[in-house]
This record gives sequence, C-alpha cells and structure tokens, in this order.
Amino acid sequence: MDKKNKIILITTCILCFIASFFITKNIVDKNNEKRFMKKELNNDNSKMVIKHMDDKIVFSEYIKDKYDAKQVFKKDGKKIAFLTFDDGPSYLTNDILDILKKYRIKATFFVVGNLAKENKNLIEKQIRDGHSIGNHTYTHNYKNIYSDVDVFVNEVEKTQNVIKSIVGSNYDIKLVRFPGGSFGDRLNPYRDAIHKKGYYNMDWNALNGDAEGNNIPKEKLIENVKNTIQGKNHVVILMHDCAAKKTTVEALPDIIEYLISEGYEFKALK
Repeated sequence: MDKKNKIILITTCILCFIASFFITKNIVDKNNEKRFMKKELNNDNSKMVIKHMDDKIVFSEYIKDKYDAKQVFKKDGKKIAFLTFDDGPSYLTNDILDILKKYRIKATFFVVGNLAKENKNLIEKQIRDGHSIGNHTYTHNYKNIYSDVDVFVNEVEKTQNVIKSIVGSNYDIKLVRFPGGSFGDRLNPYRDAIHKKGYYNMDWNALNGDAEGNNIPKEKLIENVKNTIQGKNHVVILMHDCAAKKTTVEALPDIIEYLISEGYEFKALK
C-alpha cells in the first residue's frame, strides 16, 4: 500500500470514529433528557421541565402529591393545612416562595391572569418549587366579572389559557377561587357555569384577615389564623400575595410555626 492510500485509509478511520462518537453522544443526550424530564419539578435546574409540561408523564409526576380539592372537607382524622394565596403574583410572591421553601411546604396560589402574564418568571418558579396554581379571574374587577355569567366564564378561561401558555398545555388543575368567595345563592349561576366547563371552585374556612386592609399588624394576622382554625382538622387558609400585603410576608413564618406546633401537615391542592 503506497503512502497516499495509507493517508486515505487513516483519514477514513478517523472520520468514522468521529461520526460514531457524535451518534453515540446524541443517543445518550436524548436518554438523559428523558430521565431529566421525569425528575421532581423542584429541582433547581428544572426550568427546562417547564417547557415539557405538555408531557403527560411530567404532569402526572407533578400532581401526584397534591390533595384533591373535592375531598378537602371530608373527615379523615388528619390535621391538614392548605395555605392559599390570592391576587398575585407580585414582587412579594418571591419572598413568600422563599419562606415556603425554607419550611419545605407546598401551597396553592390563585393567580390573577393579567398579573400572571406580566410575571411569567414567578409562575414558573411556583411550578418549579412544586406549588399549585389556581385561577382567580383575569382582571379581579368585581364590577366587571360579576356583571354577567358569560363575562365571568370568559375571564376564567382567559386566565387558564395564560397559565397554560406559561406552564404547558397539559397543566390541568382547574381550580377557581371567586374574588370575594363564592358564598351565597346569588352566585349559584356562576358556580354552575364554571362546573359545566370542568372547573371546581374553592373557598376557605380560615383566614389571616389581610383582606381587611393594608399593613395590618402581623400580630393581628397571626391571631386571626389562631382564632379561625379552632376546632377544624382541615383548614383552607386565605391569605394574599399582592403588592400591598407586606405584613402577610412578615407574619407567615409565625403562622407556619404555630400550625406545626398544633400538629398540622401541609398540602397543595389540585
């Protein structure tokens, strides 16, 4: 074999080796991606998972530890606290997420659609940390949303579409909290309308009272929780993470510590 043929042979072997290397690497990378997609969503490097909520396996992993909202008020002998936050997200949401992460607690955030659209990063963080996202209408404008059943339903649907556009098309937690709550016969047509669309409305049976005004002393918020959970094993606690509720953030660690001392475990809703 002359020198020229030897060079051609060696070059061909090198090229074959390089091609084989990259083909093998591509297969390994794809397998690693599949394994990665199945990891828990609270992994700090899981932003990529957000893009794959379209994958039913990822969504099923995400909801497996969530509590069925339809079973919340059924007696099972357990003490469970469901921390819920309305009217966000806002810049305070990040502080609340940090507190929840410190205590390894999952909560439920009922988001306003137009705020969610403006704060996609916070919605993504809520999902990455394993929290649930519920629907709190698109504008939270009482005069508008309660003017007509169709208007209300459209606001709910619009918000759900915003959530899915951020999280993924398979995000199928269809929890709604009516602004102001769904209490009273007047809202029966509104409840019926969203139920027909497959949604479930979730009110509360305890609260910190931060809806009564801004900058309520944190001691008062803590006391309100203590008073409103009395005699209840399953407590759905209403709080707010909108920008005006700074003392809610300040009170939250003490509220959590009190609930722990009273023997409650914590769950997010689905």
